[in-house]
Amino acid sequence: MNQILYSRKNEQRAKGLALVFCILLALLIIVSVSFGIANKTSNKILKGVSVNGLDVGGLTKEEATDKLNEQLNSIKNGQIELSLGDYAKTITGEDLGVSYPNGLIDNAYQYGRTGNLIADNYTVLFSHFNKKYDVNIGSTIDESKFQEVVSAIREDVGATVKNDTYTIDGNKIVIEKGQEGKRIKETELENLIYANLNGENTTIEIPVEVAMPERIDFDKLYEETYVEKVDASYSTEDGFEYTQEVYGSYFDKEAAVQKYAELADGETMEIAMISVEPTVKSADLNNVLFKDVLATYQTKYDRYYTNRANNLEVAARNINGTILYPDEEFSYNKVVGERTVKNGFKEAHVFEGGKVVDGLGGGICQVSSTLYNSVLLSNLEVTQRAAHMMHTGYVEPGRDATVVYGSIDFKFKNNRKTPIKIETIVKNGICTATIYGIKEADDPKVEIKSVILKTIPYTTVTENDPTLEEGKTQVVQSPLNGYVSETYKILKDANGNEISNTLVSKDSYKQTSKIVKVGTKKVETPAVVEPTQEPTPENPTTPSLPTGWDSPESPYAQ
Repeated sequence: MNQILYSRKNEQRAKGLALVFCILLALLIIVSVSFGIANKTSNKILKGVSVNGLDVGGLTKEEATDKLNEQLNSIKNGQIELSLGDYAKTITGEDLGVSYPNGLIDNAYQYGRTGNLIADNYTVLFSHFNKKYDVNIGSTIDESKFQEVVSAIREDVGATVKNDTYTIDGNKIVIEKGQEGKRIKETELENLIYANLNGENTTIEIPVEVAMPERIDFDKLYEETYVEKVDASYSTEDGFEYTQEVYGSYFDKEAAVQKYAELADGETMEIAMISVEPTVKSADLNNVLFKDVLATYQTKYDRYYTNRANNLEVAARNINGTILYPDEEFSYNKVVGERTVKNGFKEAHVFEGGKVVDGLGGGICQVSSTLYNSVLLSNLEVTQRAAHMMHTGYVEPGRDATVVYGSIDFKFKNNRKTPIKIETIVKNGICTATIYGIKEADDPKVEIKSVILKTIPYTTVTENDPTLEEGKTQVVQSPLNGYVSETYKILKDANGNEISNTLVSKDSYKQTSKIVKVGTKKVETPAVVEPTQEPTPENPTTPSLPTGWDSPESPYAQ
């Protein structure tokens, strides 16, 4: 019976204790949650928190930021004296671009606010029992500004070791032997500076080490400067391939090493480059590649019309010697260049608007037309050509090629297996265009035929001229007939048999009018003065006639 009563009493006690525990646990949870919410919503950093050793506990983020900036400004203004023997250089944190990383205050504020509720409450509770937490990231230095400081020290104290150097000057190598010196231990210096960025004035001994210069590796130098001679050559097996000659060069390595060994630090020596001449040069190949005349053509010009003759000479000189490799295209405008006074051209006659007027570079179409005929006779591929508006007198209709810089060009392509060379000569009233190359066994004979389909007679235009005396006339423009023509290229084999007859072009040329100026200026007849006494000469005289009476255009001439 007693056992039953004792058992019931223990059971009631246990239930009471469990109830008390539940109540205490509930209170603890309520207090903890309330404490956690209060911590989360607080705008202040926990007690015991510091940033880079600076106590910011109990401060708002704004207050902590201001306090941290004060510390940073103190570091920026703090002076560090860098010394090396008698040399001293004072710098500040500002000179080194000292700064703090972003987010330091945010990291401090988040302490005790990033874990679960229990962990954060534990952190907050122990912060009140003097538990310290330091956000220690430190300040940073601008690396570029630090390098500026190091460079300045090198210049001031001559701490830079001087390596061997060499330069190639024409046919010689100039070597300057370096010197040993002091080298600043940059990493060690930077660590010392970081350790002393505390806003206080301090002195740092610049750490240096003895450094030897980098010496020239003569084996490597020989390989870098050695040039093997290459003979000029060409091949037509897989298309045309041309190799330009290369002059070889080298230096006496053994003699250079010996001379260098006798050289003192800081002194200079020269090594002569030895030239090796190639056995076969381009000039030698020219005698092979351009040994045959593929075609030549000539036109005549008035050498006494000096401006026009000058323009022909300039254009021919610019073209002369041009080499075209297989499939390469020639552009007249590109090779001759813009027609300017600077480029040597002068004013001369050109066709414009149905009249002959003066224009810069006038006459150079004669060179392009002469070359065009040589190109046709060489059976080269014409890729761009235009006829003049009016017929020129130096070639047959259909065999001219006009050019205007920037708009009308004359182009052709080397469609042969080997290169061609163009020779253009203007001399003694003859313009000559010759194309050289290698004749192939199956090259056809080329004939160019111009057929006039229609002739358009010229007209005569008269213009009144008030500056010319009445009754006189003056021809200011000679006439030219107009034409419609066709030009054919006829290919024949070695026996004279016709292979093909191809229409090259069909061209139309406007007639050029004869322009005659007619004088309209009135001429006053002088009054006849009667003599006071009638003369009785033995031979009567005829009245005097106006000046120019014997001119064919004079109304007095019969």
